[in-house]
Amino acid sequence: MIGLVLAVAIAGWGGAQDPASAPQDPASKPQDPASKPQDPASKPQEPTPAAPSPQAAAPTPPPAAPAIPIPTFEFSAAFDQAAFEAALGKIAEAFPDLMHVRSLGKSRGGRDLWLAVLADAETGETRKLPAAVVVTDLAAARPAGPQAALFVLESLLVRARRDPVLRERLRRCAVYFLPAPDPDLAFGAEIPEARSSRLEQNFPARWLPFGPDVRSPGPYALSEPESRTLARFLLERENLSTLVVLSRAAEELPNDGAGSAPGAAAPAPGSLRAYGREVLDLALVESRPWTGDVARTELGNAPHGFEAAAALVENALDGLPRLACRPAQVERLRPDLWLVDVALENSGMLPTLGADSRRPRIPSVSMTLTGARLVACALREAGSPTFTPLPDGRERSGMLPIGHLDGLSTLDVRLVVQAEEGATPSVTFTSARAGLSGATTTLH
Repeated sequence: MIGLVLAVAIAGWGGAQDPASAPQDPASKPQDPASKPQDPASKPQEPTPAAPSPQAAAPTPPPAAPAIPIPTFEFSAAFDQAAFEAALGKIAEAFPDLMHVRSLGKSRGGRDLWLAVLADAETGETRKLPAAVVVTDLAAARPAGPQAALFVLESLLVRARRDPVLRERLRRCAVYFLPAPDPDLAFGAEIPEARSSRLEQNFPARWLPFGPDVRSPGPYALSEPESRTLARFLLERENLSTLVVLSRAAEELPNDGAGSAPGAAAPAPGSLRAYGREVLDLALVESRPWTGDVARTELGNAPHGFEAAAALVENALDGLPRLACRPAQVERLRPDLWLVDVALENSGMLPTLGADSRRPRIPSVSMTLTGARLVACALREAGSPTFTPLPDGRERSGMLPIGHLDGLSTLDVRLVVQAEEGATPSVTFTSARAGLSGATTTLH
């Protein structure tokens, strides 16, 4: 039954998926065609008496399909593997337009590593959207179950269905959820004997081969299938800017479930936190949701900190870098030569690329121009009185490197283009982390 629920949830995603999601889990069961809800319009209609005249009444549209009730769970209780997979499947079934699930692979013990992607299905390719990832902590001292991640996931889905502002935000960004990145430890009676390390010390970031417990870091970095799968998943998604860790460890975090900004203390060697911050240049956000008394919510009973963690993740979406263009301004220089000014801004709090990861001649923002010939380009940062000419370093693809934008910053882009009057050139700015934005204008 659990496999069927997840298979239905996977098959029910209507939008274009992440390219890596094309291969489906071989264990997934195909959906029984008979179990699909029928479109009311496709049902045979009873014959109706002829109308007195063709203009008497317009045809009545078929009634909308009833919304699936919000699933509720006992989030204050421990989840075994069956309860976790059933809950994940029910949530996906209730929100097919905003969520899809798939397995990234298998753990050492043969359990699925489930991924849930939260994004509006109509936006299409999720890898082109600014994104954050929410991961349950891998700390082995006291494993954190998937309850907090499931609560945060469902809370965002419920709010997005009711709040048009959040729904619009999910058209412009994506959130990846890994509720149980170590299912063997979360659901198994004991760690598999074949495991050679603690996952939290097995990532390639200041990985140490020696220590008090030689089995902790493992024989080499990413020696375990779970850490290897998670590291590859994060590395392949260049649209990621933020890593949210739902922790149960007794760290120096506020005791209300709210998170901390990137802390002063460096992450432990070989940890997921170190890999995210130091290798992938992700903003690290910590939350400790297992705090406070258990309270009744519309999603079910849950510790007070779960709601604070959901608010934290929602706020993190506002911080994601996001490119935006203002309308272009046009000035005629000669009969076929034009000056086009475009103001490009990063409306998010995070930069298009962190300062420590920036390299010469490797920009995080690029530009393409269509509909006119580019003669020259110059840039002016906010507060600067003059424009700086930009060398023509266009790649074969026609993309011109622009550089980087810090959070909440603006860059004035001045173009000299050649085209006949009435032409409609389009300029498009692209960033792996901040998405794309553009402007089209008519030359007259």
